[in-house]
Parts: sequence; C-alpha cells; structure tokens
Amino acid sequence: MAQPQREQPRPSIWERLSAPDTSKYEKACELTLLFYSPSPWDMKKSEQWLNLLGSIYYPEPIPSGEATTKVLCDAIRHALGT
Repeated sequence: MAQPQREQPRPSIWERLSAPDTSKYEKACELTLLFYSPSPWDMKKSEQWLNLLGSIYYPEPIPSGEATTKVLCDAIRHALGT
C-alpha cells in the first residue's frame, strides 16, 4: 500500500529573504519608504512609484498604479512571494 505523500512545508519568510536574488525585496522596501516619505507627492514620486511597481511585478503587468496602502501591501506580498 502506497504511503500518502505529505505536503512540503512552505519556506519561512527568513528562508525566502536569505535567497540570493533579493532585488524584489529591496524594491519593496524602497516602495514602502517612498510611500511614507514626508515630502509632498509629485510627478517625480509618481514616476518612481510606477518604476518600482514595475520592477516588483515584472514580467507580469502592474495591477494598479495608484499610490494606496492596498497597492503597497499587495506589491510587498508579491515581492515576498506570499
């Protein structure tokens, strides 16, 4: 009788963060700092926001370019692969 296969546990957040390619993690941190920076939102920040989102979601399209906490949290989750 065959043994039922056990589901492999997901790697912890620390295991994922220690992966060699951390560029998406760094971009998610930059995105967070940009979002919470105290200076007024302007065109330069908006361009930066879209560039960072693009580098996090690449090669997939950006779901939304709005600068909202929902978009920020979704991008961070996407970068972390959760």
